[in-house]
Amino acid sequence: MANVGRSACNACYWARVAPLVIPPSAAEDGNTAHLILIDTTVNDIFAVKHPTLLGDIPACYEGLIRYLRTSRPEAALFGFLSSPPHYCKKFKSCAYVKGEAEHIMRHYGVPFVDYVALFAKHPQLAKAWGTGLHPDWQNHQIMADVITTTWSNAWRKFCHGGKALAAPALLQSKPASSGNTFIAAKRIERVMLCDRPLTSYSAHDFRKHSVRPKFQVDAWEFDEDLLRRRPSWSSSARGSNISFSVRLGKDPKLAIIYLRSYNGFGEGKLQVVTPKKAFTFTLPGQWGLKSSEKYVFTLPQSPGQSKLPPDVDAEVVVTNLDKQFKIYEVISC
Repeated sequence: MANVGRSACNACYWARVAPLVIPPSAAEDGNTAHLILIDTTVNDIFAVKHPTLLGDIPACYEGLIRYLRTSRPEAALFGFLSSPPHYCKKFKSCAYVKGEAEHIMRHYGVPFVDYVALFAKHPQLAKAWGTGLHPDWQNHQIMADVITTTWSNAWRKFCHGGKALAAPALLQSKPASSGNTFIAAKRIERVMLCDRPLTSYSAHDFRKHSVRPKFQVDAWEFDEDLLRRRPSWSSSARGSNISFSVRLGKDPKLAIIYLRSYNGFGEGKLQVVTPKKAFTFTLPGQWGLKSSEKYVFTLPQSPGQSKLPPDVDAEVVVTNLDKQFKIYEVISC
């Protein structure tokens, strides 16, 4: 079993990065996926309040499920809806995100556990979580026990000829055909990047790939960040550059995933240097939100407004203009 989970990530991050983590087919990956657990709601509840900054969360959630369903039909998808107990009392966005996720999963026949609903039935679970954002290891163990017990009960009923819906759904989810969307197809198309990137760099797989970015050793570094499992290319040297060689396709798209926070991070400059022209953009690092999030900057910034030339090689250069700057992934299509 492989844990490909990453912290500080919402559904819009995963909708863009999923092809890097779970390639479009088992043949390309060399691994067969039997079960994929989807758990993004804690970050989605926060992100949905800031759609301009963090994306259209429901569209991203459905886009992610559609990608997984079409790219890995052999895998069973399973959803987990969780949130700190006080979130759902404090934020209306909790009910909205959870409701949209439920509708989408039911639309595609994806079984799920609603851990938030268990708080009302078992107040001791809410009390055990406490008032913090992140549960301790005991609560993580309880969540794992709830999930595995659900799987065990479903398979037991299925194997004994029961008519429970959970077990067949684990085996056969509805196909993600083009005309079978829950949310408007245009909304989903706007948030997705591509199923098969032409070029990709990921700090999570830095040591597995021979193609690496170019940077000054004394200005940028590869930071493994083993404690929080957030590897990145990081710089605290003002004016320093890091460069990624990419290929742009017929419908050119580019994504830079980097860290935005409320403290300690400054601005970056992005240059996309093509054979005939260089394009310059600003990558703001600090914001007014009281959170640190992996932020997905995409080009084109609006559908149909791409200024990047098609079918060319390009150099993506990021300059740290101020304080610290962290980059996680670069993807081109």
